[in-house]
Amino acid sequence: MTTETRAIVVGAAVAGSAVANAFGAQGIPTLVIEKGFERDNSTRGDFLHPPTLRFLDAWGVLDALFDDGALPIYHLAVSHRTLGRLATYEIRARGEGRAGRTIAVPHDRIEAVMKGCAQRWPSVTLLEGTVTGLLREGGRVVGARARVGGEEREFRAPLVVGCDGAMSLVRRELGIESDRYLYDHYFVYIQADGPTDPPAAIHFCLDETGVIMVASRPRRRMRIAIYCERGAQNDLLRRSDAGLRACVTYRVPWLRDIHFTREDVHVYAVARALAEAFWAPGA
Repeated sequence: MTTETRAIVVGAAVAGSAVANAFGAQGIPTLVIEKGFERDNSTRGDFLHPPTLRFLDAWGVLDALFDDGALPIYHLAVSHRTLGRLATYEIRARGEGRAGRTIAVPHDRIEAVMKGCAQRWPSVTLLEGTVTGLLREGGRVVGARARVGGEEREFRAPLVVGCDGAMSLVRRELGIESDRYLYDHYFVYIQADGPTDPPAAIHFCLDETGVIMVASRPRRRMRIAIYCERGAQNDLLRRSDAGLRACVTYRVPWLRDIHFTREDVHVYAVARALAEAFWAPGA
């Protein structure tokens, strides 16, 4: 088998690492080019569901996530601020083994574990560098240019896969336009220390204002998600630590023993991005 690179993957976050694991599992010589900087994972997803876990299990990633502390989710709960717990449902496993149940993993750990697993494949090489453009011949993408260690280099392969985020350079180089539409609401996410009730659960908490979601995370942590109409998120962000905590515990009284500060509060703008195409010859 030739060791010539058959695929270049731009970006090694969750999408790029998934592609690298998929290609690595097939023995496809793959070069992953990653900027190497730390991303802000404060508003990125923490849950992986059974359809995804079945892929990860086949690549050997699922066991690594559990070794890293993944938390299986067993319950769905609903409560009301004044009426208390309304219902608790057991979430049935969807299949045998670890892949049958949704797991909670902090997003930065999902990235780190998936990237580490990708690097274990003999056919996958991870290179720290910044892709600056694409190479073309005869109307087809045939590789990429990247700045590595201050030097501009060219890398060639029959396929380039752009996993470089919402502001994708690969997509811009291909001339693929993307229209972004903001929804009329935001989510305020709070990462807090403390146990959830019940443990290992997703809990929807109702009051006269709306719904707050409290989701279990590994190591006795949780993520609180507050739905806000556009503009209302600013009222929360202007509050002091004590004022923000008072607001949350008023709406969800059973959270009175949790701990968080303003540094644990992040705003997620809900949007959708639409493009006419997601490919071009060679990319």
